[in-house]
Amino acid sequence: MLFGTETGMAEEIAYMVAWDAVSRGFTDVKVSPADDVPVEQWGADGTPVLFIVSTTGQGEMPATIRKSWTSLRTPGQAPPTLSPALRYAVFGLGDSSYWKFNFSGKMLHNLLKKMGADPIVHRGLGDEDDGQGHYQALMPWLEEFFGALGYKAPQTSEAPDTPVESTTPAEPVPTPLYLPNIVENRFNVTVVKSPSSCTTAEKEPTPTISTVTDVPSKAHSTAEFDFSKFVPVTVTHTSRMTDVAHFQEVRHIEFTRPNKFDFDCGDVLGVLSPNTDEAVENALRVLGLGADDSITVSLSHDLSHQQSRSFLNFPRTAASLLRYHYDLGAPAPQSFLRQLARAATDPEERERLAELSAPTKLVEYINYCYRERRTCVEVLEDFPNIKIPAVSFFSHCKLMACRYFSISSAPTADKDILSLTVAKFEVTTPYGRERAGLCSSYLCSRKVGDVVHVFLDKRPFHIPHSKPCLLIGPGTGVAPLRSVIRERTYFNKKNSETDEKNGGGGNSSAVAQTLLLFGCRNEAKDYLYGKEYPEEVGLTVVTAFSRDIPNRKVYVQHKMTETSPASKIFNILKAEGHIIVCGNAKHMPSAVFKALSAIMVAGKVDEEDAEDYLNAMKADKSLMFDTWSV
Repeated sequence: MLFGTETGMAEEIAYMVAWDAVSRGFTDVKVSPADDVPVEQWGADGTPVLFIVSTTGQGEMPATIRKSWTSLRTPGQAPPTLSPALRYAVFGLGDSSYWKFNFSGKMLHNLLKKMGADPIVHRGLGDEDDGQGHYQALMPWLEEFFGALGYKAPQTSEAPDTPVESTTPAEPVPTPLYLPNIVENRFNVTVVKSPSSCTTAEKEPTPTISTVTDVPSKAHSTAEFDFSKFVPVTVTHTSRMTDVAHFQEVRHIEFTRPNKFDFDCGDVLGVLSPNTDEAVENALRVLGLGADDSITVSLSHDLSHQQSRSFLNFPRTAASLLRYHYDLGAPAPQSFLRQLARAATDPEERERLAELSAPTKLVEYINYCYRERRTCVEVLEDFPNIKIPAVSFFSHCKLMACRYFSISSAPTADKDILSLTVAKFEVTTPYGRERAGLCSSYLCSRKVGDVVHVFLDKRPFHIPHSKPCLLIGPGTGVAPLRSVIRERTYFNKKNSETDEKNGGGGNSSAVAQTLLLFGCRNEAKDYLYGKEYPEEVGLTVVTAFSRDIPNRKVYVQHKMTETSPASKIFNILKAEGHIIVCGNAKHMPSAVFKALSAIMVAGKVDEEDAEDYLNAMKADKSLMFDTWSV
């Protein structure tokens, strides 16, 4: 099972399918991020390979398969040779309300087939918008997949019977498919109680790593997190940009920029954010662990082939393991609810948990866990009579992952500054529970002098400074565009100075024009970086304030087709300029693409030719969509 994931959903489903495979009799099942296995080794020994792949942005491959995909697709470079023995299947995870529905799964299946690999079955496509989510398509597709490999669905119950004190035989609990009759724990867990064991976690200091290259030996490391790719940066400035009356807090945060920290416009920072003291204390209390209890986690015998984790095989204190390695704010996965169902002695609780953990009852699970963002700790609090071993919690609670934020400072113009534009994620659940994003809350609460651990993830835009440029970025989508604007101002000023020295008088012909379309709710409340724009050289700004006009919502795609902006955009297209679109991936990108096409058609370009031209721009990356889901 090779998964490509951005948020963890493909990984979660890959492990569910892996346990299904084990229950059907497969004795050697490996689960791994696709990039952890060299392309040349995919299926080289004749082992069938199942890819579980999500789609991110506008049809891009997700993080854990991106390097493999790039190696297969890099123009002008010979792709790696696939094994002639590769037999494969692809199941894609997507959302049909997004513009590029399941694009990654479709592209991967088609490319592997084109390169000579043998598809076991036709690719499957899960849709999060279906009534049962991805499982609605996944469940029948898995039957076809395993059937093609000669295996049938197991007929045994997913959990042992619970004795009931009654002379009448109890009715069996309905058993959904895909709940294997085995213990699904990913890890083995050993707990050694501390003599001074208590249920209150003391805050442990984050280990200090001076440079990216200072990687402690795993065998002798005192670090409670794998800092091999992280570098510490210090907060030098933080300020709220939105009005205090605005519904969302958005902050501009500046950090020290480490030496030789070379980034480009478009690059992002991965940020490590630990769980809060309160979350760690609650977890220790519910699990009955002391902060100083020693916990060693290793791979389970039934699923011994997994990716390496920094915390495996070496003792960690319970507090630090929970603080750095497990996402205590993540919704509890269905596999965790299955463990509770197996441990339940009360028939009603067991039946309720069996229902919540069944893929066929996904709507009930979504209502209980995802919409309410109910965590593993909170599920245990909801069912206090059920006691589970630590191995069940540490095997099924979601592992911690870093979060990504676009860099909003400029590589050259802001030589000593590294900045982020952070919107604090807060939501009220259907039952009125207040929830906040872990990393955005962590960053927004940092004070000047605090240290944050980050790493650089390269995703450059590669915009020529001499070309005209169209930038479209509603809300915090403007963050990476600010980097572009400031960098272009720097080079525009430099070009003008050079032109003046050469006797040209600082002629404006040396200035590359930039058109920014920015959208937000209110000019007075969330016009991000609006005060900076008059100082930028060669910049024209067109704004769309969606709530400032009564009874009419105006968005960036509406502003694009107005006479003056449309004329400027058409000129940028004629001059073979660059276009970057940043922001929410759901509706805005497709609306922008349609507006660009409409502008070309208004300029006497045939509709089909206009779309072909824009698609060619996307192919050569002169039209880029840097978008994300929320």
